[in-house]
Amino acid sequence: MTMTAAAFWELLGRAAERPTERERTEFVVTELGRLPRASAVDFHRHLVAARVDTPGLRAAARVVLGRRLGDDAYWDFQPWLLSLGRTAVERALADPDSLADVPRVRALAGGWAVADQPAWPSLARAVLEVCGLDCECFPAPDDGPEPPLPRLAALFDTPIRPVRKETDAEVVTVVW
Repeated sequence: MTMTAAAFWELLGRAAERPTERERTEFVVTELGRLPRASAVDFHRHLVAARVDTPGLRAAARVVLGRRLGDDAYWDFQPWLLSLGRTAVERALADPDSLADVPRVRALAGGWAVADQPAWPSLARAVLEVCGLDCECFPAPDDGPEPPLPRLAALFDTPIRPVRKETDAEVVTVVW
């Protein structure tokens, strides 16, 4: 038995209904534990495929997290982003500024309690344990320039200011 992409997104959606990160993770672990190992490994494969790192999503994370964005913060933000659902993720990939229209993102604009932070760091580790795997093997990031996200920046009252970033080949203007 294999886990389809639809089943992966459905399981993430059901997990996202839980109020805390711990409860979301426990739910995923419990559900995966009920499945054959091959299905749990398929869930991991879908997780790897869905966790993309684009300049636009990195810019969105920077805005939502208040520009506190080290690699760990972004790594923890990505599974939370997936918990918004397939439609929201696909829209965000095409237009990261579309996250300004997502109710769970809008709810964060006024600040959040620790339990509500836009992060889900325990998901990947827990899935690896259930699967008996030792490597997350996520794709390398796309290090291109981050695009401006005016609607998201306005929602989170984040100023947008141009910054120059130099590369070996040329000077590229980056917004932040």
